[in-house]
Amino acid sequence: MKGIAWLDELKIRGSWGQLGNQNIGNYPYQDILNISTAPDDETLDYSFGGSLAQGISRRSINNSNIKWETTTVTDFGLDFALFNAKLTGSVDWYKKTTKDILRSLQVPDHIGINAPTINDGILENTGWEFILGHRNKVGAFSYTISANLETYRNKLIRFGAREISGVNIRQEGLPYNTYYILLQDGIYQNQAEVDNGPTPSYTSIAPKPGDLKYKDISGPNGVPDGRIDLTYDRATVGGVFPKFNYGMNLSVSYN
Repeated sequence: MKGIAWLDELKIRGSWGQLGNQNIGNYPYQDILNISTAPDDETLDYSFGGSLAQGISRRSINNSNIKWETTTVTDFGLDFALFNAKLTGSVDWYKKTTKDILRSLQVPDHIGINAPTINDGILENTGWEFILGHRNKVGAFSYTISANLETYRNKLIRFGAREISGVNIRQEGLPYNTYYILLQDGIYQNQAEVDNGPTPSYTSIAPKPGDLKYKDISGPNGVPDGRIDLTYDRATVGGVFPKFNYGMNLSVSYN
């Protein structure tokens, strides 16, 4: 390719790698008994003959078969330099998949103790990265301009039953920790709108003019019921991950 005068560099790259993770605290695979430190830990103290005696209890279920979760990254890239390296850049495509995610098993509340740590779940990130730069010299002045852009998609491939934590939801097919919130429907302009609007059941404080209105999406029967309920009227909303990240650099030097 030496005969191509305007092409200074052209490189195709490829890489693949795996990394393990075990950052989940100490000894989740072992049976552990908790000993009370009377009188601070009253949940484990027992009364015998009017005196408190020290108690021992099991507060979590263990799983001795857990292993490292594994993140696999595949990347393909292209680097180039053109016109005596006045124009440079790179393009990358990557796929990052985390499997055997270390997390708590989903158990009903009536179990009464902490759930065991298990290996379950697949999380995937796929994205593009672009870098473009220009440098030149005009007399005694030199300058460089560069810009970068990244866009990616986060998706929970496998997780089990959906989990709701505060204003976030973890559900297969959605980005991890997607926002799960009430949808705004404007602002109450007057008391008549308050009186004729849906009743909020998630708070004991009555709305007033100037407060946010929320959409009555559904009810126990699958249709709007005139109430704003956190169980039926929340919806998934994008924005937990940015659609893209970008940056720009400019430098000038003299002599």
